[in-house]
Amino acid sequence: MSSDIKGIKQINTEGSNQFAVSVKVKSKIDPLITVQRERKKNIKTLEQAIAIRNQLLDEAQHQVVKREFLGAGFGSMVESWEDGVHTGKIFSVRTINRQTLEDYGKALRKYLIDFWPRTAAEITAAEISQRLYKIHMDGMSRSVLLKLKSALNAIYDWAISSGRVRGIQQSPAKNVPLYARKVEKQQPILNIQEIRKLIAASEEYNHEWRAHWLFALHCGVRNGEAYALEWTDVDLENRRLFINKSFNKRSNKTGPTKSGYIREVPINDELARLLMKLRAQHSATSKFVLPRIHAWNKGEQARVLREFCKLIGIPEINFHALRACFATQLLRNGVEPARVMKICGWKELATMQRYIRLSGVDVAGVTDSLKFTSGDEAVAKVVNLFGPK
Repeated sequence: MSSDIKGIKQINTEGSNQFAVSVKVKSKIDPLITVQRERKKNIKTLEQAIAIRNQLLDEAQHQVVKREFLGAGFGSMVESWEDGVHTGKIFSVRTINRQTLEDYGKALRKYLIDFWPRTAAEITAAEISQRLYKIHMDGMSRSVLLKLKSALNAIYDWAISSGRVRGIQQSPAKNVPLYARKVEKQQPILNIQEIRKLIAASEEYNHEWRAHWLFALHCGVRNGEAYALEWTDVDLENRRLFINKSFNKRSNKTGPTKSGYIREVPINDELARLLMKLRAQHSATSKFVLPRIHAWNKGEQARVLREFCKLIGIPEINFHALRACFATQLLRNGVEPARVMKICGWKELATMQRYIRLSGVDVAGVTDSLKFTSGDEAVAKVVNLFGPK
């Protein structure tokens, strides 16, 4: 009897027949919008079950319409944004490369997957704040929190401006605080004497990476940019090379640079000699400027450099730190920060300021004017301090 009526099921409870009612309504606009209602207790007659079924159906349909009015479901919003960025249909003021897009998607699905079936407009700032706090208390780093917040803001900004989400004016993550305080770590960096020792020792040991290290120190490229550089990007006649692509080890593909634009690096005499030597040795057999090394193909450039630095007794830096060495040496030599920023391909001033702090050029000499004793008096005190008692 009951099997002929959708949503109504006859059950046996405590020796008597009763009915269970369940309804499910899916949106025809957004397949991720689904509302379910059910009731299983104290339904004793079929007529009562039909009445309850109709009531639940009305409630579910009303909820679906309400959610359709508010706009896309959270999951639908995220997936539409990902597809748009991937295909280039969505324009973003801030460049989002393929790897960043993938990282955003993984973070959202790992930590917010329970938001997927909900309406995007109904998710509140308080919920986002509570979720980020829980992630923080679970021991996740500040970078994970920042990745989630950045992804949410980018997606909601697009969805609201395009009308896919209605009823709210800004991302619920916009003003949510990040609970983990950002602490800048002191990264090892080489001074000019240590740089010279690295290059001299690499020549003495005839190290297979010597050309790669010298090249990076002269142009400040990222590892992936150095790996992707071809001879067609080098203009020795006019003393310039063009950084226009980067190899991504994780995806095993070559794409645009991290900043998304082509930059030009001037070639000095020392770099010109290195490039001419490399071209004479390898240009006939490879289109790439820097020789391929097995450890480089495996992504072990950081380990190799750290081990060699340890061997020769200088700070153990990784390959990316050669970029910092390049930048800080230019700054110490008086090159304007704006020009260093342009050559290195940094879009954010905050990144440039970090290298200024590493170089020490912003504080160099500021205490020289402090003189609290006369010169003779200071010398006498030093003599007394270290002399015989």
